[in-house]
Amino acid sequence: MALAVAGAFSWAPGPSQGFSAGPCVDARGVVTYSPWAMARAAAGAAAAPAESPAAGAQSEDCADLGLAPDRNSENPVRNGVHGLTGYGRKQVRRGCALLEGDRALLAFWTITLPPAAMDEIHRLDCWDKFQDALRHRLVEVLRLAGLVPQVVGVAELHPQRSLREGRACPHLHIAFVAKRSRWHCWLIDRWRLDSLIVQALGRCGIKGVDCSSAGKAVGVKKSVGRYLSKYMSKGSSPSAVCGRQFDGCPRQWWFMSRPLLRRVVETTVPMPPGFLTFLHESRDVLVASGALRWGQVEGLDPRAPAVFWFAWREAESLLDLWAAWQE
Repeated sequence: MALAVAGAFSWAPGPSQGFSAGPCVDARGVVTYSPWAMARAAAGAAAAPAESPAAGAQSEDCADLGLAPDRNSENPVRNGVHGLTGYGRKQVRRGCALLEGDRALLAFWTITLPPAAMDEIHRLDCWDKFQDALRHRLVEVLRLAGLVPQVVGVAELHPQRSLREGRACPHLHIAFVAKRSRWHCWLIDRWRLDSLIVQALGRCGIKGVDCSSAGKAVGVKKSVGRYLSKYMSKGSSPSAVCGRQFDGCPRQWWFMSRPLLRRVVETTVPMPPGFLTFLHESRDVLVASGALRWGQVEGLDPRAPAVFWFAWREAESLLDLWAAWQE
């Protein structure tokens, strides 16, 4: 939806401008916003000097890497100790929304390493290296098969296994385009996917481990976004499962291939604060007329400012509201 919206607004940035820090409407047709944060940003913009031309350089460089800018950096010693961030969840959902149109072409791959491999992962504290190697090899194999690699994945701690073994036991859930069309077979056989796990472990110096049952790949019959959201909603904070034992934990809890990330950037359009204020003040009438849906984001820290969301099923409804606001 947001791709159709992007061409209609002169203020919509190109993909090279990276991610906007403010409210954006994305391919799901959803935008989240905080009236308190918008008011504070407006007050700061009025008092602050003009932005330096180099201010967006870091964001652009991060986008070109094919991975989102690292938002797991709250801890100065080790990244990722707080698990998957809200920013990461939002980006994963945006990527999944773009893949929904190709649902018949998707594979969903779950990777759960056996105890022998997990022992070495903890001894070497190399989950991040394993995860990165696996992502690189999967993208490379998809390219060699003639596909544009569109991959999104999340790491999740297995709560029961982690509690039983007294250590962090992450596993991976990865969605990717595996066919050229719904009438074709997968271009990567399951045995080849198993070999990618072995190769990624080998990059960490882990060899001789039987991983024949480590991976499970299935087709996607229902919403891939809802399927991945199920794992993201479980929570991934290591401290909640295994205290301060961070060896073997992910440092980055999600990843996305460069082509899919570019699509996310292209279909994520900043919303002007004035337009959102107009919608917020008129929300009761607009919801009653069916022009949009509105609600409050739940599950946030009760001490934090309230965050709300708007959602549209069709781009035309959003464009009509934009025209009404301009008039």
